[in-house]
Amino acid sequence: MVVNEHLKAALNKPSGARFYRCALQINPFQYLERHSIATPYKDEASYNAAIVQACLDEDIEVIAVTDHYRIKSSENLITAARKRGLIVFPGFEAVTKEGVHFLCFLESSVSLDLVQAKIADCGIHDDTDKSPLGKYDTQEFLTECRKWGNTVCIAAHVASDGGLLRGLKGLPRIAAWTNDNLLVCSLPGSISDAPDEIRPILQNKDASHRRNRPIAVINSQDVNSPDDLRKPCTSCWIKMSAVSIDGFRQAFLDPESRIRLAGDSIPEAHTEFVAI
Repeated sequence: MVVNEHLKAALNKPSGARFYRCALQINPFQYLERHSIATPYKDEASYNAAIVQACLDEDIEVIAVTDHYRIKSSENLITAARKRGLIVFPGFEAVTKEGVHFLCFLESSVSLDLVQAKIADCGIHDDTDKSPLGKYDTQEFLTECRKWGNTVCIAAHVASDGGLLRGLKGLPRIAAWTNDNLLVCSLPGSISDAPDEIRPILQNKDASHRRNRPIAVINSQDVNSPDDLRKPCTSCWIKMSAVSIDGFRQAFLDPESRIRLAGDSIPEAHTEFVAI
């Protein structure tokens, strides 16, 4: 087949948005040590190598490392993952003063010192407390994250203990859930599998919790071992033109077409025009 110069130029252009498999709640080795989580790995290097290899085996291309209000503990895992070609977003898991958990990560290109500065802004200035609470309540935290700029803020394990819909009640829960700065939350499965009392809220059918824009839902759970990465609840597929904070934000604003959960069917292969 003869390909003329115009077609060659077209074929060399970016191919547009595609789905990336993302695991956005990976814990570093120090997290396991700090919380006495059993692991067969004797040292950080072997743990990091196993986590990275599991990502590659499972076709996971994008990860976020999110220790509890810590970033220095994640440095070696971030470095190891990037050396093997993974796209890594540095971040942390935050806990508001009411005990509500959020996953936060910044642009993949930022320095760890900048992430540390955001942790300090939450009122955390040392790492002696293994599970500290930040100085902000949930409403304040969502506002601060918006001020930070290039930051993704996910309401973590929203239907479980420590999640927004369990940790808050009444008017504070309604105000936090309907906050326009909240775009996304995480579940271990599909919305249809959520608890009965929470499912209508996630579906935006509960009148008191109705949002201007339905919440985006992703699959994201704590990853403490390579085996965790093989579980469908720890990752999902997110469609982006470029893997970036803006790419995530666009996906969260259009979840119906840009987010595929573990239980969703995979579209059949189909013919596409590449150039004409």
